[in-house]
Amino acid sequence: MIAEPPGPNGKTSPTVDAPRPPEPASAERFLSRLTFLRTDLFSSLDAGPSGHRFDILAANLPYIPRAEVATLSREVRRDPELALDGGEVGVELIERFIGEAPRFCAPGALVALEHGPDQGGAIG
Repeated sequence: MIAEPPGPNGKTSPTVDAPRPPEPASAERFLSRLTFLRTDLFSSLDAGPSGHRFDILAANLPYIPRAEVATLSREVRRDPELALDGGEVGVELIERFIGEAPRFCAPGALVALEHGPDQGGAIG
């Protein structure tokens, strides 16, 4: 940690040094281990015993209830409807993802999803 120069009241506040960016060779090794896939959830993956297993699954699925899509701001509606319409309730695709994901998770895997602020209780 470092301290900023004193402000007008004479006090300092601690700040954390910004992390150094990784060395190019280190970043290259890390990126070479990533796999990015574009698929209809898990439909093109092998769920068999020697099939695909992931340490991290991250998805930005649509979660807006169908009836609310038309009420979104013009700026948001510029996105394709497929990226916005989460189904009647808004969580249908998220529930499908959650139901299928365990077959593709390595032990201790991290699953990261976004949902609406009031949808936590409706999921799964």
